[in-house]
Order: sequence, then C-alpha cells, then structure tokens
Amino acid sequence: MACSDYLTILNILIAILGILFVLVTIYEYWKLRTIRTEFEAYRKQLSADLYRSQQAQQRLIAAYQITDPVRRIALATSATHIDPDIFNVWNTIGWAWLQHNEPARAVESFREAIRRHPADKSGYFDLAAAYLKLNSPGMALDALEQAVAEDATSRLDLVNNDLFTELKDNPRFTKLLTK
Repeated sequence: MACSDYLTILNILIAILGILFVLVTIYEYWKLRTIRTEFEAYRKQLSADLYRSQQAQQRLIAAYQITDPVRRIALATSATHIDPDIFNVWNTIGWAWLQHNEPARAVESFREAIRRHPADKSGYFDLAAAYLKLNSPGMALDALEQAVAEDATSRLDLVNNDLFTELKDNPRFTKLLTK
C-alpha cells in the first residue's frame, strides 16, 4: 500500500471520529435539556409542597393556642386536609380527643401518627397513654415495647415518666427499662 492510501484511511477515520463527536455532543445537549426540564418541574413541585406544608403548620400552631378540644380537633384536622404528613398533627388531635374524654378516638389518631411517622417514638408513647385511659395496660405496654424497638433512646424517656406511673410495678415495664 502506498503512503497516500494510509493518509486516505486516516482521513476517513478522522471524519468518522468527528461525526461521532458531533453525535455525542447532540445527544448530551438533548439529555441536558431533558434534565433541566425535569429539574424545573421538581423545583416547582418542591416549592408547592413547601408552601402547602407551611400552611398546614400554621394551622397546627394556631390549634396549639386553642383550649377547647373540639375546636382544636377541628383546626388540626383542617391542617391534615392540607398536608396529612406534617409533624405532630395526629398527636395533637389525639391529645385533644383525650382531653375531650374520648380515648378510643385518640387511639385512632395516635395510630395514624405512628403509621405516618413510624420512627417517631412520641406516637408510641401517646398511644400507650391512650390505652391506659382505656384501662388496657397490656396494650399500653405493647406500644411502649414498639417504641423501644423503634428507638432505643425511648428507655431513657420512660424513666420517671409520670404518664406511666401505674405501670412501674409491671414486670414487662421493668424489663423495658433494663434491657
């Protein structure tokens, strides 16, 4: 083969590489535009979620100021219609039901708090308190055992906790403190 044949092959390879480079550039540009569009949609959704969450939190904060349990339940429940996952809303509703002397409805609220935030030990503690109001110490201990299983620091919160004084002589309760 002559030297000019090698130059021709080299020119063809360079042209193919040039075309591949252009194609990769076009693909990356298209991909970048797609990512940017998705990011903008995500940013808008995040902004809407944040606004919705703040609206619900403001209602919950306002509910804390209300002493009448029925009105507190109504306002906190309206917050759940805006954002059912805001922190502490279901616990607030449950405690208002307890204040209104309806522990069975409080249990429902505390169960919802646990369902939505299973890593938060306060839902389990509040559920245990509601079960004690229903004279169900076994169910209360079940809830406390779940709290300790979910978060080991719950043991420290049980020591000298006035909500659970009637359980202090129970062997299951003692076992929770000593594990």
